[in-house]
Amino acid sequence: MKIYDKFSQVLRIEATSYDISFLKHHRKVEHRDGHSTRELASMKKSIYSIIDLHEIMLGCNQHYLAFLDSLDDTSAFHSEQNAQYDKGQGPSGRDTAF
Repeated sequence: MKIYDKFSQVLRIEATSYDISFLKHHRKVEHRDGHSTRELASMKKSIYSIIDLHEIMLGCNQHYLAFLDSLDDTSAFHSEQNAQYDKGQGPSGRDTAF
């Protein structure tokens, strides 16, 4: 997974893979005796696997986005706390300057 922060406004998430043979998907498998079945098999590195690869990578992105969505966003709290300290006040609003 690659994550980019573009101009501190847009979070871009990409899924990349250098070796797709470890990915498994259901595909037509032709056996040596001539018959074929649909089985869970390693993905082949070919143009014919690009649709299945797209679906797997899209699923990776969606799962990661769901994980990010489950995190609590405390950035507003931290920016509010920093603003209070910049003014010389602590979290209770009292003056902390010497």
